[in-house]
Amino acid sequence: MAVLMVSQICAAPFALMALLLPAPACYIMLLPSNIIGEMWIGVCLTCVLELVPEKLRGASVGYYLFIITNIGGNIPLLLPPLKTLFAHVGADVALRNALIILFPGMYLASSVLFLLTIFIYKVWNNRQSRLRSNTSTDTNV
Repeated sequence: MAVLMVSQICAAPFALMALLLPAPACYIMLLPSNIIGEMWIGVCLTCVLELVPEKLRGASVGYYLFIITNIGGNIPLLLPPLKTLFAHVGADVALRNALIILFPGMYLASSVLFLLTIFIYKVWNNRQSRLRSNTSTDTNV
C-alpha cells in the first residue's frame, strides 16, 4: 500500500503539469501521470479477490467494477459546481482550478486514503496477532 501512496503522490505533479503546460507538452505529461497514477487498479483488484471466499470472487469483481465505474463516472458532475465556486476569477481560470481539484487533487486525496488504509491495516494486524497469541497461550496452559 505504501507503493500506491507514493505512486499517487508522484503522479499528481504530472497531472498538474498536464493542466498548466501548453498543448504539445501537456499531452506528454499525461503519459507518466496515467502510467504512474493508475497502478492502484491491479493492486486493489487483487486485494478484493484475496479478501473474499473463492465462490464469491466473480461476483465481488463485478461489484467492485460496478462501484468504481459509478463513482468514477459521476465525478465529472462535480465540475460545474466547482467551476461556479471559482467564477469570480474568470471562466477559463475557474475551469482550470476546478480541474486541478478533480485531477491532481484527487490523486493527492487518494494517497491520503491509502495512508489511512495502511494505518488501519497495521492496527488490525496488531490486534489479530495479539488475539492469536492470547489464544495460543490459553491452549498451552
